[in-house]
This record gives sequence, structure tokens and C-alpha cells, in this order.
Amino acid sequence: MEDNIMMISGNAFKQMLAEAAYEGAKKALNEIGTQDKVRKEWLSLKDAVSFLSDKGISISMGHLKNLTYRDEIPSYKINRKLSFLPQDLELWVERNAQSSRQSLEDAACGLARSAQRKGAHSKTM
Repeated sequence: MEDNIMMISGNAFKQMLAEAAYEGAKKALNEIGTQDKVRKEWLSLKDAVSFLSDKGISISMGHLKNLTYRDEIPSYKINRKLSFLPQDLELWVERNAQSSRQSLEDAACGLARSAQRKGAHSKTM
């Protein structure tokens, strides 16, 4: 018997694993009649934009797609459609808010240093 070995990338493996988990959960829940609960957990691209909008982040579908392609926001392909988990989006919002606060603090410190230098420079003239 011949063993076939196939190499796949990490992202492709994550996608295959997510799809297999989704299909397994969908099948199990379908057997007990609660398939709709599985569908509600995954967000479509449009639903993800609405979800982020509810969190105070205005983002277009195109920009969200670009962020997923750059692996800045976790996403999955299920049945060839981009899908998101709400908890992944919440984590991204949290991290994004922290980096925005840090950027504002850095900008404020830079302005303060610039003002101090200008003040010191005008005193010497």
C-alpha cells in the first residue's frame, strides 16, 4: 500500500479544520433539530460589517475584505464564502482600540516635545 503525503499551508489547514468542525456541528445539531443555532454563530461579510458598526467601528465591506486578506482580522471560508466569528471580531476591536489609544498618546507626547523645543528655541533668540 502506498502512502500519499500532501503538504498544505497553515491557513489552508485552519480553513479545512474550521469547515470540518462547522459541518460536524451542523450535522449533529441538525439531528436534534437546532441547526439554526449553528448558522447564527457565524457572521457573513455583511453581518460582520453590521456587528462592527454596532461596536462603533465604521468599516466598508471592501475594507473588511482587505483586512482579512492581510490576516489582520481572523476569518474563515465556509462554502467559499467569507465568514467571521463574533468573538474574533470583538478581540480585534479590543486590540484595535488599544493601538489607537497608544497612537494618540504617542502623538500627544510628540506634540508636547515639539512645543517644548519651539519654546526653548524662541527664548534663545
